[in-house]
Amino acid sequence: MPEFNELIDMARLLVNLWEAAQRLPEGSERRDALREISGFQRRVAALVTRPF
Repeated sequence: MPEFNELIDMARLLVNLWEAAQRLPEGSERRDALREISGFQRRVAALVTRPF
């Protein structure tokens, strides 16, 4: 399992990505960005919740 600090860094990155995507104009570019971020979020969640 990644080090705790690495998980915190990933969580911060997710927050920054979501905030940046929210500033994009409505439309396909914003939807695409949010879709990509969602995929990354699922992978991070899988790392955090996997058994030791």
